[in-house]
Amino acid sequence: MIGYGVAKSLPIVDTNGDLVLKYNSTQTCDKDKKISYSSTIRFKCEPSSFPGAPRLDKEASSKCHKEVVWPTLMACKNATLPIGYNSPTECKIHHPLLMDIVELDNLRSSEDLMVASRTYKTEQYFVQPCGRAHHCNGSICIQNLASDGSILKVASMGSVASSSYDFMLDELRIKYEGGEICEERSGLRYSAEVRYQCDHNADKITKPVLAAKFPCHTIFTWTTRTVCNGYAASSKGSRSKTLHRRSVSSSES
Repeated sequence: MIGYGVAKSLPIVDTNGDLVLKYNSTQTCDKDKKISYSSTIRFKCEPSSFPGAPRLDKEASSKCHKEVVWPTLMACKNATLPIGYNSPTECKIHHPLLMDIVELDNLRSSEDLMVASRTYKTEQYFVQPCGRAHHCNGSICIQNLASDGSILKVASMGSVASSSYDFMLDELRIKYEGGEICEERSGLRYSAEVRYQCDHNADKITKPVLAAKFPCHTIFTWTTRTVCNGYAASSKGSRSKTLHRRSVSSSES
């Protein structure tokens, strides 16, 4: 069995717009030239293919290096997957890169997680990763306060609607839609987005942080080990099916 390497970094975007992931091996291919085995997976944007399937590019490959092309939706810029696609429930999200289920239930708390803004003193947020929060009918609630701190209004910003993965930032992004009316005149409704970021050292229950605010729409970041490579599978006692840990190998001799 010949190993064509393991990936030690995130993909890069080349001049063609492809996401390129390089694998390097410590196993020597040509001792005279001191060349080690290596490989490259080139993820190409293909909106109609998810997750897609890799194929060997024989013309670009050699004995010591293998070039693999992988057409997939997830190589497309701003690709978004509907929540129902390979996701059993809104609390079990299919992670397109890890090829596994992320258990958002692991982040649920007995009390809604409150997020306050230093800039917007008259607004507070109550967040659950999925399901219904205690303060409103959605997963994320916005609470408007008067100058004296009294509560003026509590409204839902929506529930889990869709998911996407950002290769470059290594973020699983969940959109929350279907909130209550935000602007009566336009009919615009509240919505939100949570960008889940991996941190293997993070506690099991962490809190989201306010990242950006727009009219009727708020973005949060949430650093957690729940979305890390291998965490979901290890928590279930099964083997992780990940691209990052999966080495490229061949039965060639």
